[in-house]
Amino acid sequence: MNKIQRVILILTAAILILMLLFPPFYAIQGSLKVTKGYGFILNPPGKWTYWNKHAEEQAALDFERDIIADPRYSELPLYKQEEVEKFYFEEEKAKYPIKRTDRWIPLVDIYQLIAQCIIVVFAGGILWFALKTKD
Repeated sequence: MNKIQRVILILTAAILILMLLFPPFYAIQGSLKVTKGYGFILNPPGKWTYWNKHAEEQAALDFERDIIADPRYSELPLYKQEEVEKFYFEEEKAKYPIKRTDRWIPLVDIYQLIAQCIIVVFAGGILWFALKTKD
């Protein structure tokens, strides 16, 4: 086995490992199979949120009551006001746990994953044999 064949073998193995770590996901919604994209196997794609609408409204009211009503706030430069607002809302978000807002269960699309793996192995094998040298 020459150096080029070794590189092709390593690249093919690396691509296969990445494909297994980031598989395609889908969901069943009614009678439809909806593709949801690719994602890390332990963190499937989907919508995640820190808080709900009520928490967001409450945080805005608290910000208005606690921060904006303070006369020192209006004396701050605009960039400092933005920093205060960002810090306040990040602190508020930390009070609420992360939760998934999607109503679908992510499933790995095994058939698509197998088809992609076969194509990668086939392409790697063709390159491996095509670049074979007689020693």
